[in-house]
Amino acid sequence: MMKLLTRMVILGILMCCLLPTPSVAASKSDFQSVRIKGMVWFVSSMDLYGIMSEDGKKFHPIKKLPNEFLIDGLPVFVEGKIRDDLVGERMWGQPLEVVKIFKAAKYIAPEDREAIKVLVTRMDAFNSKDLAKLKSVDVVAKGLTAEQFDAWIADYGQFSLHYVDTSPAIAGTTINGVCVYSRQHSNSIDLFNGANYTVMNFTLSKIDNIWKFTAASSYVPEIGTSMDQVISDMLDKANEKYGTTDLATWKG
Repeated sequence: MMKLLTRMVILGILMCCLLPTPSVAASKSDFQSVRIKGMVWFVSSMDLYGIMSEDGKKFHPIKKLPNEFLIDGLPVFVEGKIRDDLVGERMWGQPLEVVKIFKAAKYIAPEDREAIKVLVTRMDAFNSKDLAKLKSVDVVAKGLTAEQFDAWIADYGQFSLHYVDTSPAIAGTTINGVCVYSRQHSNSIDLFNGANYTVMNFTLSKIDNIWKFTAASSYVPEIGTSMDQVISDMLDKANEKYGTTDLATWKG
């Protein structure tokens, strides 16, 4: 009886050793989550529609895309998971489990929302001439004196944010994007109802777990495209993407 009991204990220990631990089992389903900005790409040699990212990376959806997205060259934004467990010779790029897919013009990324918060606060600080509020979100303005701030915005008023488009955050700490904003100039009238419109590239950085405005540069249009046309196109995109061209009133 004692020998039988001993054998049963030993057998139980061996079986426990052979079973996978919870951490190992969990790792098999812990696939990398990705967000991809790019376009649908028809691969004629394989008769499939893949996803080509903006930086040229190829992704092979493991299931057929919805019919409305089966359009070669369609700009899209995809949320999904890399399925490294399904790698095979017939894969066109990395295997991708598509969780959500959007037409790019309609997709509002988390980075867009964070940028709108910062940029609207920045516009409001200009309108209220509140240097402390500006410094709370704008690292570039950190060294400004009250006199310098007043001189900077002396000839301008009615700052408004109209359009924002961002790229996926880099390492969770940096957001790059482009925006359109307007301001009234006391001695300027242009084609847009008297408002002076500006297109700006910007960078936000996460500092002490808070997104802040850290850099800006002028937007340069493609050769052969006027800045007025760029602004008009971006305002149209704002209406399509956000349903408004006044992001201070956007309720998204």
